[in-house]
Amino acid sequence: MVVLLACAVATALVGALAGEPAPHAAGTVAVFALLAVHAAVRGAAVPRHVRVLLCGGLVLLAAATLIEARRRLAAPDLSALEWSRVMADRGWQQDLYRHLTILAGCRVLACLCFVAAAALPRRAPHSDSGNPRPRHHELLIGLAAVAGLALLVDAAWDASDLARQNAPRRATVDLAVVAVRDYPGGPDYPAARATALLLAGAAMTVLGCTHLRSAGRGG
Repeated sequence: MVVLLACAVATALVGALAGEPAPHAAGTVAVFALLAVHAAVRGAAVPRHVRVLLCGGLVLLAAATLIEARRRLAAPDLSALEWSRVMADRGWQQDLYRHLTILAGCRVLACLCFVAAAALPRRAPHSDSGNPRPRHHELLIGLAAVAGLALLVDAAWDASDLARQNAPRRATVDLAVVAVRDYPGGPDYPAARATALLLAGAAMTVLGCTHLRSAGRGG
């Protein structure tokens, strides 16, 4: 599992760095799929409703990734002058806004699923021997889960803000930001960084939540 996750992460990062939406999406979705079938998530100690919420959040993150990949793959290869004409077309603006809104919605709903999985009441944590687990251990895992969720919320906020900036009623100056992001002149370091933070946030949130939730079912 570790090797598969490492390969998927590497594929996603290389695809993001090279500005290639297909390998980026394939690697990112593979990471989410591997997290969904991870032993920590599928274990009997994890309550079913928590597992459903976590897997639902991962599915929504994967859907957002595929929506973004579809938009970028369908974008024509145009010069700067041709892009300025395309961006002035209201139909193109509306299509872009619709894609960005759906993408942002998927990420926001994913965050809500993760928050629900983490916030639902649980019993006090116990070890397999029946003794309470060390509180500092639970605290560290809880902080990791919160940090991961913060990364996902930040990604959802960025997606929502980008959709707002590219509403059809706004000037096409904002739309140029999307075009530049989609067609970097060299290695796309911001995209690679955003991908790394998204994947790290998903892993920290899912694995942290499963550990905390399964803690209440032992003993």
